[in-house]
Amino acid sequence: MNYELIPLEKTPAQSFGIVLNGQECRISLYTRGGSLFFDLYKDNKPIYLGSICYDATDLTPHQYRGFTGHIYFIDTEGTKNPDYKQFDER
Repeated sequence: MNYELIPLEKTPAQSFGIVLNGQECRISLYTRGGSLFFDLYKDNKPIYLGSICYDATDLTPHQYRGFTGHIYFIDTEGTKNPDYKQFDER
């Protein structure tokens, strides 16, 4: 299995383009009510919108939606759900 680390900024909302597994993608991360949410577009088409981010939980579980691969947040120091203030630390 190949793993890629996606660089993130320590901001409560961000959106960026990235090539993942040869696919042109746009990812948006945003905070609402203390939780982090995820949107994924592939080739400018929405694949996942408004997915809540939990530690070690696949954000892209349904391959039939057109995205090949899996995206996770992994807490390297425990099992805390992702918090933008700690991106690149945990």
